[in-house]
Amino acid sequence: MVNLMSGKDISGGIPDGISSDAAQTWPPRDLIDSFLGSFDFSAPSDSAVTLEDAEAAQVFRGVLGRFASGIVVVTSSTASGPVGMTAQSFSAVSLRPPLVLFAPANTSRAWPLIHRTGHFTINLLAADQQDLSTNFAISKENK
Repeated sequence: MVNLMSGKDISGGIPDGISSDAAQTWPPRDLIDSFLGSFDFSAPSDSAVTLEDAEAAQVFRGVLGRFASGIVVVTSSTASGPVGMTAQSFSAVSLRPPLVLFAPANTSRAWPLIHRTGHFTINLLAADQQDLSTNFAISKENK
């Protein structure tokens, strides 16, 4: 199989149970490996938590603790320019390491672009930012 975006052979790169048409948007194996290999979830050898780490975790917890439910805009910067999408499925997963979860629609055009960058920003929206949410939810150029 060949990824239509990158032109690279991805034979064997799509996990069992995933639809074969995923090859059209599935990232190249080397990108997956580089992304998965960039995280070290093991505890530090001395298992000591610094004051700075504890304060950062407290801020992370405080921010996400105030976000009971709502809409977020997920954004990133690609070589072609900024890209973003609206997501309503967002929650905190853990404090250490600081992890969040969101679930993009399988029809999203923005998600494959964001995913390939290897980084993203979550923008928590206020109740009066419905127009921003709508703007990023619509499929169009230059959101």
